[in-house]
Amino acid sequence: MRRALILCAFLCVATTADAQQESASHYPATAAQQLVSGRVTLDCVIIEGGHLDCDVFEEAPLYWEFGDAAMALSTEWIVSQRTLTGEPTLGGRLRRTLVFEPGPPPHIHHTRPPRR
Repeated sequence: MRRALILCAFLCVATTADAQQESASHYPATAAQQLVSGRVTLDCVIIEGGHLDCDVFEEAPLYWEFGDAAMALSTEWIVSQRTLTGEPTLGGRLRRTLVFEPGPPPHIHHTRPPRR
């Protein structure tokens, strides 16, 4: 449990802006077009080199490809190979929840008819 808490400290340092940019680059196209938001929880095992081997634990709503997007993001994550106390993290488990929220709709330019 202590290892999981220490490990979480490594993963939870990203800013909200970083997380939003990260998920925006992998946002499922159809969901983005229809302004659908989603939430995915990944269950991951730390493997060689601090990389993660993840599976989708929860996904909502289903069938909008949020799980695939989260899995694609997880291939880019790397965690420390040692905790702050020097223990190896290899084989450790963690869960991370990603929230996908669509950005604002495209700006619509309103034009006024010319005055007469």
